[in-house]
Amino acid sequence: MIDKITGLISVARDWDGIFALLKWIPYSITSYRMVARVKKVFPELGTIIDGGANIGQFARAVIENYPSARIVSFEPLPDIAEKYRANLRDEKTVEVIAAALGNRRGHITFHRNVHSHSSSALALADRHKNAFPDAVQLEDLEVPIVTLDQALRGQRMKGPVLLKLDLQGYEMEALKGARNTLKHVDAILLETAFDPLYENEVVFSDIDLYLRKKGFYFSRALDFMKDRKGDIVQMDALFLRRRK
Repeated sequence: MIDKITGLISVARDWDGIFALLKWIPYSITSYRMVARVKKVFPELGTIIDGGANIGQFARAVIENYPSARIVSFEPLPDIAEKYRANLRDEKTVEVIAAALGNRRGHITFHRNVHSHSSSALALADRHKNAFPDAVQLEDLEVPIVTLDQALRGQRMKGPVLLKLDLQGYEMEALKGARNTLKHVDAILLETAFDPLYENEVVFSDIDLYLRKKGFYFSRALDFMKDRKGDIVQMDALFLRRRK
């Protein structure tokens, strides 16, 4: 709660922050701050791939900052995907695909959380349960799963291209399913943990190594998440393509 209050105070310090708080639907402090920080690196973006879109908070922030950019979003929970469509129904540059992202095509068991943004293809680890006891798994359901390479095959992606992944521990599987897509990506923004918060989650050090081999480097942290003790457990990390 303290972090949320602090975030609201920091956003309200500028007129843009106040306008966003009052006018953006849907709105989240995290998305507002992250996209504002991305814009300092990329004043213009042509395409945004939005993995783990929830109800469209990140997409709304992108639309307000990059109104001409194309946004392709992926959200596996069918009812949450419908809320996304309802929230952004008047936006012509947006597409939402009701599917999880991974390294194969078919169906996968998905764990719905009481907080929809914490739902994942992976089960909660003890570290997560201890750090955030209010994040409770509600049910398991089968959802479609696709790879980015399959979903975006043959599509033209105007640059610069940003890939955003907020998949609650499943980011590495989505990256493995994006081998061809990554060749067209200029920046990657992903949520990553330092210790596993989900069962079998791949942590930051391994993701960093994987992306370095793909031609990217870790540029900066755009935001952090702390547990009840104040320890940093997650980071929103920005990776940039290494230019030759």
